[in-house]
Amino acid sequence: MILLTVTDLLKVSLKLTLVQSAWTHTSMQSEGLLFALTPALKKIYGDQLNAKRILNHYKIPINTHPFLVAVLAGVILKMESEHRSTKTILGYVKTTMGPLAALGDPFFHGALAPFASISAALIALLFGPIPAIITLLVIFNTVHLAIRVSGLFIGYKRGEIAFNTLGKWIDNYKTSTLRTAASITGGTLIGLIIFRYSIMLNLEWTIILAGILCALIALALNMKRAVWVYVLPAFLLVILILEVTI
Repeated sequence: MILLTVTDLLKVSLKLTLVQSAWTHTSMQSEGLLFALTPALKKIYGDQLNAKRILNHYKIPINTHPFLVAVLAGVILKMESEHRSTKTILGYVKTTMGPLAALGDPFFHGALAPFASISAALIALLFGPIPAIITLLVIFNTVHLAIRVSGLFIGYKRGEIAFNTLGKWIDNYKTSTLRTAASITGGTLIGLIIFRYSIMLNLEWTIILAGILCALIALALNMKRAVWVYVLPAFLLVILILEVTI
């Protein structure tokens, strides 16, 4: 069994960040995945001819969450290192890529992205645009890059049971908690916006209504993940109009 080094896996991880750049309607992510796996498979099989033969086996439509494809790549390299049969490996890929996508979409797009975006908007209102941009990049990239890199190592180390480990990292509780945090942050942001401009417009009676409105919006944000997509831009548009007209 040929063991891949940390350097080998880091090279694969770096190339996997480009997996979506080779996306096509026919092969989906398989071209990008093959691009990332090629150096490691060459080391496992020793010569280019054997590696090319193995790579041809993966020219099938592969589509999963781009941040979690590293886990799948790690498991593939583990199984190839053990010289498992192609049928076994492809069977695992086909049965796992769907659940990986179902695990990643709610967490990254339904919880992490809203939380990072709304937090950045709140920071922008309080401290300005530069700290807001830094906040957005730090929150989102710290989490997703950590999972991307560590996912490859977990996949290679744990093999076919790596999905169980990943499920402990990204479970329904963490997704729900992050989504609730995004809702609370969004409610706070909207409350600050209403408070700020009600004072400027001498509409002091709206302060009481602001608390009720923010509570209702926070509840809506938590119940339906897509609401923030419409609510937050609408309030940011209101800010822009008020800044220009007042």
